[in-house]
Amino acid sequence: MTGTIERFRSAMEERWSAFDREAERSRDSNLTGPMWSEWYRGLSNDDRRLADLILSEWVHSPDENKQFDALGLISDFTIRSALPSLERLVDDLLDSTDPGPHFLRLKVLRLIDKLHLQSRSE
Repeated sequence: MTGTIERFRSAMEERWSAFDREAERSRDSNLTGPMWSEWYRGLSNDDRRLADLILSEWVHSPDENKQFDALGLISDFTIRSALPSLERLVDDLLDSTDPGPHFLRLKVLRLIDKLHLQSRSE
């Protein structure tokens, strides 16, 4: 699986770069969300599991655009396997006094609540 996840990670990185370039070229930063959603919908269950692992990693990315895309997919597709990663991110952001991390922390806390609520209703 290690080789498989590394290949999948590399392919996702390439796809992210292509989507990001397209959004930048069109001057529409909101373009990547629909592109990622379409891509994710087309994945097999096995590929979704790999994508979910990588999205959980991207939650911690220093690239805010990549982090934003990961959080969007996790929210849109209710990826509950990302909960531990989201909870770690909240802990990591706790000590920051800057406004950006504060607002990100609030956003992630809302996402965690959403994921917990959805799991209780199933």
